[in-house]
Amino acid sequence: MSVENSGYSMPVATPLYDQPPYLYRGGSILLCVYRTRREVLKQLVPPPLVPLEGDLIYAWMNQFPTIGLGDYNEAIVSIPVELRGRKGQYVAHIYLDRDVPIAAGREIWGFPKKMARIGFSRQGVLRTGSVERAGIEIMRVSVAERKLAEADALGGLAQPLYNLKLIPSAEEGAPPAVWQLTATTLQNIKIRKIVQGNATVEYCASPVDPLHLLEVIETIGGYYCELDFDLGYGEIVHDYIKQTL
Repeated sequence: MSVENSGYSMPVATPLYDQPPYLYRGGSILLCVYRTRREVLKQLVPPPLVPLEGDLIYAWMNQFPTIGLGDYNEAIVSIPVELRGRKGQYVAHIYLDRDVPIAAGREIWGFPKKMARIGFSRQGVLRTGSVERAGIEIMRVSVAERKLAEADALGGLAQPLYNLKLIPSAEEGAPPAVWQLTATTLQNIKIRKIVQGNATVEYCASPVDPLHLLEVIETIGGYYCELDFDLGYGEIVHDYIKQTL
């Protein structure tokens, strides 16, 4: 086998996934925005990122059909931040139910993806998404649809997604092989529908996924959105290893 002619991802003879971009078509987002304590954000957000004023957390439940990664369900906990004046969302926690997008997300951009069981339901105007890991429902987001919203209500979708990409070294006692802050921006976003309404987010205690520490002080509101977008390559905005050399 020629290394130069090997596949894009592992295993190189039969790659698990091909290179970006990946096309998201007919996806949907369920979102609850809430306020927490400043101390919570300081414990989660790595420098040089800085949490924005307002102390907000975004709890997302997503259903994504894709071309390139297959169809999957997803839950995200993100924090509005800025990096040298560039606003975006830091992805603190993320859960999926398929192996291919988990591997691609972790290996390419550094999304901290974990496997989970994710479900959705709808009863009248109430939409709900839930996340279960190790037999514990660790997260539940509900939105009661009230009225249509303008497309710019979710203008933050066009901002970068920041991830702390960490790959340990194969050598004992060695520093990480990769330790970077990456930024990825969704492209060609097409909003098909946005509905806003009242929302709740609930977390349950788990020793391996302590989302219950992300205390809800005040619920700001919720959204249900249907959209298309493309997910391409990102950029390295900070390299922790090079900064320490």
